[in-house]
Amino acid sequence: MPPAATPSHEATTLIDELLAQERNLTAVDRFSQWHGRQTPSSDTRPASRLYRSLLPLHAPGPGEQYAFEVDLDRCSGCKACVTACHALNGLEDGESWRSVGLLVGAPPPASPAPALLQHVTAACHHCLEPACLHGCPVLAYEKDPGTGIVRHLDDQCIGCTYCIMMCPYEVPRFSQRLGIVRKCDLCSERLVAGEAPACVQACPTEAIRVTHVAVRDVRARLLPALPASSNRSKINPFLPSAPDPILTLPTTRYSSERLELASMRSVDLSHATPAHGHAPLVIMLVLSQAAVGVFSWRAWMPSATPTATVWLGLAMLVLALGASVLHLGQPRRAWRVFLGLRRSWLSREAILLGALLPAALAATVLSPESAAAPLAAGLAALLGWASIGASTMVYAATGRPYWSAAWTASRFVGCTLALGSGLVGALSPLPDPWLLLSTLAGLLGAGLSLAPDLMLWTHRCSTATTALARTAFLLSGRLRFRWRARLGLAAAGMVALIASWLASPNHSVELRWIAVVCLFATTLLERHLFFTAASPDRMPGNVPA
Repeated sequence: MPPAATPSHEATTLIDELLAQERNLTAVDRFSQWHGRQTPSSDTRPASRLYRSLLPLHAPGPGEQYAFEVDLDRCSGCKACVTACHALNGLEDGESWRSVGLLVGAPPPASPAPALLQHVTAACHHCLEPACLHGCPVLAYEKDPGTGIVRHLDDQCIGCTYCIMMCPYEVPRFSQRLGIVRKCDLCSERLVAGEAPACVQACPTEAIRVTHVAVRDVRARLLPALPASSNRSKINPFLPSAPDPILTLPTTRYSSERLELASMRSVDLSHATPAHGHAPLVIMLVLSQAAVGVFSWRAWMPSATPTATVWLGLAMLVLALGASVLHLGQPRRAWRVFLGLRRSWLSREAILLGALLPAALAATVLSPESAAAPLAAGLAALLGWASIGASTMVYAATGRPYWSAAWTASRFVGCTLALGSGLVGALSPLPDPWLLLSTLAGLLGAGLSLAPDLMLWTHRCSTATTALARTAFLLSGRLRFRWRARLGLAAAGMVALIASWLASPNHSVELRWIAVVCLFATTLLERHLFFTAASPDRMPGNVPA
């Protein structure tokens, strides 16, 4: 008969117990053992350097949250943090949640020292007022009330990429394979297990760590008692050459003992490359605004707007809504767009355009003699102009100077007036007073659409260190042929409008159609440049190729 099994605790030796403890040490135990091996008497470093931990040993308290802290003096630009983040999170080729940029500066006068260089590692800043969260139309973002971590909910995302436009640091990344956006969540699952995030753990110089920050201190540091003047453009309390922190209140803390850091700037500050063209959005905006112009004429002057013209406006609206769905990475989830109505302008724009469709259908089907026709046409015009206002705010809310509310409204209102008046004038036999009014409305619309381009011209000769200056250099450089074509077509359309009013009735219609074709072409180019030429401020990058 075999002997009875010996209980495990009786078979365990003291060495076995010690080895088991070594395998299950907590962060406090590991720090205690590390401290015991040090010789503080021979270490002349400050206590803040000697007692350095990669992450806090407890969760944030009331009024606190987790945040990254970066010691720029320790960052060597090796990009081990980028590699670790990519490997641990299983990111795709070309997808990165952490980047390493470069700041440069001139040496002191009469100094033989070379140019000053400073590497900057950056990821999501888990802002106090995250723009990605406020802009998302489907509530695919949440800010944890206990830790302050801004998480992206992949199963909610529809792939509209609006959060990328909203975030001044362009933190979210779009995955072509998945059709959704993804971003850094500070390796929250590792934090729960007492492990440092991948980037923190991989940094060989311990330049990155996770710490607690008091919300009140972050606001005090980033919102100094300065008037809203040019002083804010000279003093960036967050990081040189970074976007103004007042937009989102980022919590990452960059520290350095180099006094010259404040005068350094991003190595790619004056470099601009064309952005994504967003062709579906170009089609959606142009066609929907042209349709609003047609239905505005239908509501104002129903007798001069025949049914054929209104049917064309309805067809353009349907095509616009179809194109907007093609922009999404997850088109089947488009119905969720109403979820962000309370805080997202994109949700409001989508809902207004969706409500415009049945109103436009009613205004098209009903006979002008019907008692309900004026009400339907007026409702369609009202919803249409409300959607244009929402579209304006969709882009103005991003804080990009090229997409300012005044300039964007000028473009969108000008497109509505020019295309709507042009189509009505080309398809309708307007009497002389109304033909003149249609011509003036078209000229006014074309002029409003051109105004931002003419105002931007003043930035061509300025130093390309501002967003508008970079856009101006981009339009006069890599995009100059498209920009010149846009200006030439706009001028041709305006000349054709004037000639159609001065010409005899036999040639007026042909000239009107020439004007419509030129105005449509210039508006499509303008809207393409609206997306590709925007060059917002961003985190420091690398040496341009």
